[in-house]
Amino acid sequence: MSRLVELESRIEELESMLEYAVDAGWADGLVRALVDVAEGRKHHQEIARRALEKAGLWPASQLTWWDGSEVAAASGGTLLDTFSLSHGLIIRPPWVARILDGHKTWEIRGTNTQIRGPIALIPSGSGCIVGVVQLVDVRRLSLDEFRTGALHHAIQDADQRPLPYPACYAWVLQNPVRLPQPTAYTHPRGAVRWVRFQPPLAVTTT
Repeated sequence: MSRLVELESRIEELESMLEYAVDAGWADGLVRALVDVAEGRKHHQEIARRALEKAGLWPASQLTWWDGSEVAAASGGTLLDTFSLSHGLIIRPPWVARILDGHKTWEIRGTNTQIRGPIALIPSGSGCIVGVVQLVDVRRLSLDEFRTGALHHAIQDADQRPLPYPACYAWVLQNPVRLPQPTAYTHPRGAVRWVRFQPPLAVTTT
């Protein structure tokens, strides 16, 4: 068996694991394992990129190949134009605008989440997706971290405020992308924080 065929076989086995990992919160470790399999070679990187895309975990620009180059470089240094989205986050419109403008990289919430990867941004009450952002990490904040984190969460007068929740978490966001036109979706009854798209929803950013 050639090395390339062997890699393709191994990546096919990982694809189903990656799809499950999106909801299980294991995506980051499995993506890195997949990246390691690719060994930094261009044609192997392309196989890995296709697997990541199928699993809804691409773009993955926060990840790197074994040699330190960005994973996104496998597509010529640019991110893909189409996202496969399994979740959308409902946020008040002013905060959505700040996220898309790059002025808000922490979404402050009172709960943790295991969801990672690209998520849809949904202004509350709109019934539309207006952008996509990468949810890459969750951090529990102390009062001091909240008060000194205004450049990240964009909350005014944070240095004089108490924690907004008994357990305060920063959902860390990267690589916001604004859609050229809002995309309507069918809002499930009772969804107030997350919208789950079944099957995953494909949105195009160009």
